[in-house]
Amino acid sequence: MAHWEVPEFVPLPKPDLPPKPQIKKVEVDSDEELANLTKKQLKLHVAKTIKKA
Repeated sequence: MAHWEVPEFVPLPKPDLPPKPQIKKVEVDSDEELANLTKKQLKLHVAKTIKKA
């Protein structure tokens, strides 16, 4: 069973690693877009908290 567990765990981190650098590059290349996204998210969050209150 141990021989089967190792191959299962090894491939899992590999697919997770490549997307992270790509996301970081996108954030660095488009800081304005990222700022706009965070502003939108903040507005949504504020709207949600107001609705809850």
